[in-house]
Amino acid sequence: GLRPPGFVRTLDRGATWQHQPLLLDQPGPTGLVDIEVDPTDPLHYIGLLGGTHETGYGVVTSSSDSGEHWSEPFPGPFLCPPDGELVVDPLQPESLYQKAELRFGACQNFCSNLRSTDSGQSWDCMHLPGDILRHIQPSPFERGVVLGAGYLKLFRSADSGVSWTTVAERPSYLSSNGGDIAWSDAHTAYVTSDAAGIYASFDAGLTWSARSEPPNQPQIARLANLIA
Repeated sequence: GLRPPGFVRTLDRGATWQHQPLLLDQPGPTGLVDIEVDPTDPLHYIGLLGGTHETGYGVVTSSSDSGEHWSEPFPGPFLCPPDGELVVDPLQPESLYQKAELRFGACQNFCSNLRSTDSGQSWDCMHLPGDILRHIQPSPFERGVVLGAGYLKLFRSADSGVSWTTVAERPSYLSSNGGDIAWSDAHTAYVTSDAAGIYASFDAGLTWSARSEPPNQPQIARLANLIA
């Protein structure tokens, strides 16, 4: 978990927790905005830093020793501070995705959805037809398949985010906290919506159908916690 300027970690499956300061080989960017663990190597952490005007924003760094030390950050791809989120492909840990809620008008012409195939050294813009991704979830079962939830649509990519296809037009799905995605197996995926409940796909995200009515509570908990 995050605890600026560092983070909180456990090395004994949650029995005890310790605060770990952020020790960068080269100081500059601000503290961690997001942190992910490499699914193929539990000692390898990938961190998203806040950044500065000099370094750029959406800066990526990594640690090979459970967060004791961190590499020199790569330059950030954003021109102003995003409300960012970092996603690691579980089958291709060198493939990273960033989504950004850009809050300043001067940045609106800059790309909000990025992909990297070299662990964050460089980034390419992902162009979505008429939308911006709020949630990105690569399949942990099939290499290259990625689902994305936008403000108005659901998207699917079969080539690790190079190109995207609209798989559902869904303006009623989305509200302030909707669109969280989780995979259950190679064929089954779920997406939440505060307004429309839970939708499911049984063909790896190609088609979707409603599975529940909207809940009475104003928000749905993160979908990952609902899928056993």
